[in-house]
Amino acid sequence: MPTVNELKAEAKELGLKRISRLRKAELIKAIEKAKKAKSKSKKSKSKSKSKSKSKSKSKSKSKSKCAGVLCSENQICNPRTGRCVLRTGKIGKGLVKSEKPAKKPAAKKGCSRLRKAECLKMDGCEWSGGKCRASSMPRPREGIEVHLLAPEKSKSKKSKSKKSKSKKSKRGKKKKYFIYPCDMRKAVAKKEVYLADDEILTYPQAKIDGVPQGWDTFTLKKGALLFRGEKTTRKNTLLDNMKRGEIKPTWYTDVLSNAVGYMPTAAGKTKGGYLYVYEVTKDLTLFNVNSARNINQLIHLAYDRNTGTLDETPYWMHSDRDGTKTAVKQAKLRSGNCLYEMLDRTFLSGGLHVQSCFKHRPSNKGLCERVKNGTLLPTDMNRGSVVGFDNILSDWLCHNGFDGWHQGPEAKSQVAPEEMICKPKDCLKLVKRIPYPKGWGGGLGPRGAANRKKASLMAVDVLNKMGIDPMTYYQYAKRQGGVWEVNRYYT
Repeated sequence: MPTVNELKAEAKELGLKRISRLRKAELIKAIEKAKKAKSKSKKSKSKSKSKSKSKSKSKSKSKSKCAGVLCSENQICNPRTGRCVLRTGKIGKGLVKSEKPAKKPAAKKGCSRLRKAECLKMDGCEWSGGKCRASSMPRPREGIEVHLLAPEKSKSKKSKSKKSKSKKSKRGKKKKYFIYPCDMRKAVAKKEVYLADDEILTYPQAKIDGVPQGWDTFTLKKGALLFRGEKTTRKNTLLDNMKRGEIKPTWYTDVLSNAVGYMPTAAGKTKGGYLYVYEVTKDLTLFNVNSARNINQLIHLAYDRNTGTLDETPYWMHSDRDGTKTAVKQAKLRSGNCLYEMLDRTFLSGGLHVQSCFKHRPSNKGLCERVKNGTLLPTDMNRGSVVGFDNILSDWLCHNGFDGWHQGPEAKSQVAPEEMICKPKDCLKLVKRIPYPKGWGGGLGPRGAANRKKASLMAVDVLNKMGIDPMTYYQYAKRQGGVWEVNRYYT
């Protein structure tokens, strides 16, 4: 019986590769296969001289690149390329038909007397438990094929892991986020919640029924002018970057001094800004923000007066101001807030704190009672503005039939009069874009007021030259005693 080293030397002479890690039985089997392949190639050469048809076959066999290539049982070697292909494939099926089945040695009666190398070669025998035993079912041979196919098996495992990962991503893996609890019995502190991406809500799911019945609305007439001051780099709020039918809440105003105040100040890297002038192309039904009746009904959706409980569902804004960060990214950066807290900060300027109101000794007992009973008065209204809360509430109204919201100058407010439009692409058209140098319109104190006046009068001059009716907009707004006073002309 030859030693392992002698078998390896013989295998190298036959041109076999990848034999360093093979066992003795595997080497014997590989050498026998290589010898059979060589003998077949010699026979094909002799036959090629006698018949013309066999010439093409003998040439293909003589040029075969399968010498020394060993494939698994479910694969076959392609003589043209020297690579293993599946027997069930198009090429493999053709090769299987042309291949003659090799004769297997007949099984011997006494399997128990055979050594391991002879047992592995013999049909009807199997090596198990350190002995050679008779087997009624021939088991698949292990050895050289397994070693050669090891890298392919690892690839298939990787592909399966990728598929499983994609399934997990579709189902949604829950991640940790932070929220401010809206519970009268707990202190205001951040709380951990675990949500999947599709569980992050950007507006309340409660339906606002009866639009416009049951709600105080404001009709913005066709032909009215709206303004919006922008920095030169802002693009997501422009009509050219919106689609028809797309809900994209955007804020405008019919007061020039308010619009120019949003353009960049003298500080910062932004070079100047633009004042965009839009015309309303159809009548719009807007939610009246200054209506105490409307706010009473919205609060009723956040606070159950029968059970005295608050809606604990957290909400995040759908994107940032520039429209670059999605709701998921916003949830990573900001803490979620409940509906009651947003209504309080937006329409009551945070005057009604959840914890202080529902304690036994609230700071403003009368206001708390009116909230619980749904009897808020117009004098209780005090509009405040938080960017995230405005976005969430506007999304809610836009998904329930309103064309936007209206905040007039008649009620107490921390914010100048403005209009929110749900689908700007459907109801506005650009009339004029007025460029401004850096520093116009912005600033604080007397200097800021002088800048806004200068910028507003410049816009008035442009609109007058265009023949725009001065009664379709306001030039100036001034806050006095918490209420805004608007004027058609600068005084």
